[in-house]
Amino acid sequence: MKKQLSVITIAALVSLLALAGCGQVDIAMVSVPGGTFWMGCTDGDTECLDNEMPRHQVTVSGFFMSATEITRGQWKAVMGYDPSDFDPCDDCPVDNVPWDDAQTFIRRLSLMHGKKYRLPTEAEWEYAARAGSDSKYGGCGGDPDCLYTMAWFIQN
Repeated sequence: MKKQLSVITIAALVSLLALAGCGQVDIAMVSVPGGTFWMGCTDGDTECLDNEMPRHQVTVSGFFMSATEITRGQWKAVMGYDPSDFDPCDDCPVDNVPWDDAQTFIRRLSLMHGKKYRLPTEAEWEYAARAGSDSKYGGCGGDPDCLYTMAWFIQN
């Protein structure tokens, strides 16, 4: 039986943990069952980049992914500083995290828990974000206004 890897997403492609007392960080993970989905954009989609085409089928194995975004408080508990640009809020997702710092966070968290964490692949992230939907905006169907209630992105 293959061992499933735990996946952590940081900042824009992020999710993870709940902070416990005494500087210990507990991880709330969810199991994402493997499956096959259509990744990328269809011809004629004007909101896509060239590297998102052509649309193609991708199969991912099951994995674990953090249930929520990593908060500023959680980041500080592991890293000792807060890189975020927005007003102080320990329960808000951490932002402004360079890739190298995300890798340091993952290494430290792995050492703290004696487990191996990593960032998700692009395919794993899109598969999880779609949540079983084949529509343009995941659980929002074709309605981009629905994203304001389901996602945190630059416009909100």
